[in-house]
Amino acid sequence: MKIIKSTLCMATVLVSACLSNAVMSADQLQADAKDAVDYSQYHPTLSAQGGVIVAKAIRSNGAILVNHEGHRFVDETAANDRATAAIMKQSNQSVYLIFDDAVRRSSKSVDNYIELGIVASADSLEALGESLGIDGKVLDRTVFQYNRNVGKGIDFDFGPLKQRRKDISRTLKGKHFYAIEVTPGEEGMPLDIALKTSATATKGA
Repeated sequence: MKIIKSTLCMATVLVSACLSNAVMSADQLQADAKDAVDYSQYHPTLSAQGGVIVAKAIRSNGAILVNHEGHRFVDETAANDRATAAIMKQSNQSVYLIFDDAVRRSSKSVDNYIELGIVASADSLEALGESLGIDGKVLDRTVFQYNRNVGKGIDFDFGPLKQRRKDISRTLKGKHFYAIEVTPGEEGMPLDIALKTSATATKGA
């Protein structure tokens, strides 16, 4: 997989490291530095705030990925390497998972993410967008287009016709909307450890 061409910093759980460190390790092992970049595995949706992996099930269940300009930029069900490459091309090298009540109910993990304090919420897409620094009207139009795709049963936004998704089944039309800022990372903190760490920090405060 060829995803990164430069020494871009990516999030890690225990340390903040750059790909340049991976290249250095490869040199020490007398490995090809290019291979260290090409074949390292990254998860595309590591919380930018909490350092935990946000499960792909959130995307599969209907959440969409939007950049800081409020636009979708990749098929949410894309393989991890492709999604990672697409995110790294966006401004700030981070994006937002946007979803509604129905998606929240579909995954118990969301309540845990809320407990960790990494989820933003609002009663409308415009309000949510503004709270994230995104043009709310642009975000609203993006979700409108996505919902129209759902209604037609085909994601018209990405890929050749024969490769377009036909498995979209959930519109984003809840009474509440949510966002999690995510960025690619090498490794994520297990959710149970993150929750225990958060609880310990709260008690010590």
